[in-house]
Amino acid sequence: QNGRTSMLAPVKPVRLEAKPVVTSTSATDITLQWPVAVPFILERASTPSGPWVPVLTVPMVFDDTAIVTLPLDGDAQYFRLILEE
Repeated sequence: QNGRTSMLAPVKPVRLEAKPVVTSTSATDITLQWPVAVPFILERASTPSGPWVPVLTVPMVFDDTAIVTLPLDGDAQYFRLILEE
């Protein structure tokens, strides 16, 4: 060929995770926010190891920030953001 060597390797997709910012809590609610510039999906779990499930509440958007207020049911809840694929 032309003297060049080509090396290809399989690439694994990387799942980007982030934590939403907790902006307020009360005895009954929690409010989370994150920038809308990145297409994140909010997920919740009852333990840090999961299983993680999408939060179906549609966020409000205000000044390029997604904001979600969710009810607290008394059990521990963990939240994360994952990059939409």
